[in-house]
This record gives sequence, C-alpha cells and structure tokens, in this order.
Amino acid sequence: MSDFLRMVDLTGNDLTSAGIGLETIANLLGVDGIERHLSDNDVSGLRHALLALGTHIKNAGYDLCQAVEDTQESQEVANA
Repeated sequence: MSDFLRMVDLTGNDLTSAGIGLETIANLLGVDGIERHLSDNDVSGLRHALLALGTHIKNAGYDLCQAVEDTQESQEVANA
C-alpha cells in the first residue's frame, strides 16, 4: 500500500471516530429528544471535546489536501 493510501485510510478511520464522538455529544446536548441535566463540569468537558474534535477534523482535512498536492507533484515529476 502506498504512503498516500495508508494516510488516507488512517485519516478516514480517525474522521469516522470523530463523527461518532460528535453524534454522541449532540445526543448529550439533547438532539435525541432526551432531556439531560448536565453539570457545569459536564458542559465544560463537552466544550473541550468539541474544540478538540473540530481541530482534529480541520487538520485532517488540511493533511489530506496536502497529501493530494504532494502526490500530484511527484507524479508530474515522474512523468516529465
């Protein structure tokens, strides 16, 4: 498996896990229609989790875009 495909596979797995985490957070915040009483610590923890997941997803997107650019450049050099 190429380095590019390996990175895409790992990033895809990470993004899937992040999506599961975001769905869980949405449910805890009441999207599923179940009312939950969250403590201030719970709310703080959810905010930190959202920030971490958002940062991770953003960086994964940047990494994928950069990997595509790098792969295209190396293919252009090889074909020249």
